[in-house]
Amino acid sequence: MNTDNFSYTESNKVTEVINGNYPKDLYRALLNAKEDDTDRLYKASSLANAICKVWGVPAITIHILGHRQEIQRGFAKGQRYGFYAQKGAGLDTYISLYNYTAKTHKIVSIKSFADTLLHEMIHHYDINVLKLAHTPHTSGFYQRIGDLKKRLEN
Repeated sequence: MNTDNFSYTESNKVTEVINGNYPKDLYRALLNAKEDDTDRLYKASSLANAICKVWGVPAITIHILGHRQEIQRGFAKGQRYGFYAQKGAGLDTYISLYNYTAKTHKIVSIKSFADTLLHEMIHHYDINVLKLAHTPHTSGFYQRIGDLKKRLEN
């Protein structure tokens, strides 16, 4: 079986994250974070690991990349605000988030920063909850992001 096709098909089938007591207070705290790397790291890590507890998956390390990012080809408007990395079976798994834009070297808005964290958390969800070999950007993937955001906002 082609695992790429399986992952794509399975990803599209799931439009919601599991039900649970999501940390709305930690999400609000992140949305009120200061622009500095330390505050954003603390609040993003607190939120991410509280979400991991809801999902019953391993905690994840968050890195804030305080340096200016390189402009990436193939990304919308040349921007890439973060990435998910897993080196194997739950080892060396982390999310890296940029705190500065590539083109103007300005601080990434807190809304974009938070949205990027949620996007990367869904990659973690797909690998650890859905048990997908790959975590493609399908319609279901984006619906799961929207569902997670809705659960944190309401």
